[in-house]
This record gives sequence, C-alpha cells and structure tokens, in this order.
Amino acid sequence: MTGRSASTKSSPPPSTSTPATTPTPSSVRSDPGRTPRPLGGSPGAATCAETWRALHEWVLQYLCRPHPQLGRPGAVCPYTRRALETGRLHVLVWPWPVPDTQALTEIMNKWADWFERVCGDDDGQALLVAFPALPRPSARRLIEGAQLLLKTPLAQRGLMVGEFHDGPPPAHGVRNPGFRPFHSPVPLLALRRMIRPDLVFLRDDRAQHAAYRTRFPDSAVDNPLEPVPALNL
Repeated sequence: MTGRSASTKSSPPPSTSTPATTPTPSSVRSDPGRTPRPLGGSPGAATCAETWRALHEWVLQYLCRPHPQLGRPGAVCPYTRRALETGRLHVLVWPWPVPDTQALTEIMNKWADWFERVCGDDDGQALLVAFPALPRPSARRLIEGAQLLLKTPLAQRGLMVGEFHDGPPPAHGVRNPGFRPFHSPVPLLALRRMIRPDLVFLRDDRAQHAAYRTRFPDSAVDNPLEPVPALNL
C-alpha cells in the first residue's frame, strides 16, 4: 500500500502557553502553526519541549527495544521503529486541559481526519497525540474511555487507535498475558493504519472484525471467535 508522505515543512507545533480560551480541535487543525511533526526532527521553539523529549526517549528506549517480558524476540513495537527510521512517526502535543472523555474523543476524531488527509493509505505512518495536561488519575480514565469509544468507528475507517499512560492500561501482551506493554511517561493516544496482523486485536468484536474483513477480504480467518495462528506481535 502506498500513500502521500506527510509534509515536514510545517510550522512549529502547539505552543506551551495556555490560550485565554482553549481552542477547539477544528481551529487547531486548521492552524498551520499547530501541526504534527516527525519525532526525529526538531520539536520547534514553541513546542512542549519537555514532553517532546520524554516521548523521544520513550520511543527509543522502550518501544524500539526488546523487553524480557514480551514473550518474543524483537522490539516492543516493530511498527514504531520502521515509522521512526523513515521519518513517518509524527507527534502532536496537546498542552491544554481536556474536560471529559467526549471532548478527548472529538479531539482525536479531528486528528484522525488529519491523518487520513495527510498520510493517506500509507501503512508506514503513525501519529502520537500526547496530553500532558491531563491530571492523574483522571488521565487514565479519560485515555482508556476515549480509546473504547474510538476503536470501532476508527477501525471502520481502516485505522487503529492505541491507549498509553503510566498505569499502565490493563490490556496485556499477545504472547505474555502477564505483561502490560502500553506504558508511557505521558498520557497519549496513537493512530496508525490497520495492517494484517491486527486481526488479533479485532477478532473478538463482531463490528471490528467486520471492519477488518472489509479491509482484508482475503483473510484466511472468517470466524471472529476462532483461534488465530500465532502472529509476530
């Protein structure tokens, strides 16, 4: 699959200062000075530098490296390494408070629109949207609640959304049920294109499985409740 590569000529991302009125997702999306940037590049003078550095360190030292509890060889997230090395791992820092799960869901829907428009059907692209202003412990509840609300409608658009926070989230590893891999130093939601190995994450929900079958109609597994062969995840 191919798609348009995200532009790296954008202006600096969101300012660290809180505006007099928190902007709506649509106003931020339409402002060329507030767009996601490739993680490997400069964060820009106006970005939340501390959050940016924390995410960069987390991606390099955690997602892109093996973990003894993972249950398989290789990096925690091989997908992330590929996106980072090719300049297609984008980051947006949302530095303003978010009042509830519905507001967080609306914000992510706007950035899903951006992702589809800019990244197209390129399954090598990924977007991390970080929310450093979410206070503990509400950050955990908001991130997990938004992911639950977003997962099915985004799957129907051919997108996957993942939840990360310092809890970590209760979701366990595919190979090791005792390992909870979605730990991050900053609350965030991640977007990327659905790929074939994602069946293991979608097979137990009929609507999500139907979305998978729409994207990959030649998949060998028809019944969402049947066991799936071992995947390299």
